[in-house]
Amino acid sequence: MKIEKKIKLLIWTAIFLTCLILDLISKHFIIGIDSEFIPGFISFIYQENFGAAWSIFSGSTGFLIFITVLAIALILIYTLFSKTTTTLFHVSLGLIVGGALGNLFDRIVFGYVRDFIHLDFMDFPVFNLADSFLTVGVVCLIIHYIIEAIKEAKSKKKES
Repeated sequence: MKIEKKIKLLIWTAIFLTCLILDLISKHFIIGIDSEFIPGFISFIYQENFGAAWSIFSGSTGFLIFITVLAIALILIYTLFSKTTTTLFHVSLGLIVGGALGNLFDRIVFGYVRDFIHLDFMDFPVFNLADSFLTVGVVCLIIHYIIEAIKEAKSKKKES
């Protein structure tokens, strides 16, 4: 394995471990705390989510655990065998895996996901740091693939 690929995998690992640790620490300290964090903007409201985003698949903990483990395994395999070495690619997958592991931990240990971040300025479900990491990771991955598609289009244009 090339040294550049090893460095990117270390970045990936550091990011997912950091995300996992931050998520678990935040969930540990937020239990039982309901308060405004930034008045009119963000409040902490502890909730137990027995489903996925917006409580879809509520009560399907076993299914959600299976899907999460499968997704993490596929991402790990994809990361190890992908020829892509961009930092954005590895950062995005690190964020996705870190967020997925944070919520997976909750589902396995508690049977639900601990959510606590409420956006006061809009009607949006309560979420947690893991959800934020997942969302940012997916957005970064989309940006990565858009950049790669643009590069490929420019390369093909130069060849013709």
